[in-house]
Amino acid sequence: MINPMTVIQLTQGFPATVVNAATTTGVAKSSPFAIQMRAPGLQRTVAFHCSGTYTVATLTLLESTDGGDNFSAVGAPMDFFADLNGNLASLNGLVAFTPGVIYKLSVTSITGTSITVKLTVT
Repeated sequence: MINPMTVIQLTQGFPATVVNAATTTGVAKSSPFAIQMRAPGLQRTVAFHCSGTYTVATLTLLESTDGGDNFSAVGAPMDFFADLNGNLASLNGLVAFTPGVIYKLSVTSITGTSITVKLTVT
């Protein structure tokens, strides 16, 4: 089980780094995170901000409903493409986040040297 104190609680308007300078595939560089939900019927938007020296990266969202003991993939992997300045150019994938669930990002593939991912909730 993950210590609840190590789970990043994403708060509206405050970017949080969830993958820090990942240079290889896997979850080693991913911090567990959770999203605070709005009142019923109001959806949250999560923006992915990627930086680093990469051209293409594929990330898979993982979820745990048992406090972090086990994680499983949610939906299809998401592709991130960097433009000439290394900024996020496009991605695919939609995710419905659930309150009380712990998430992680797995770097499925990376072309380049490293990627850092920050998430911002609106």
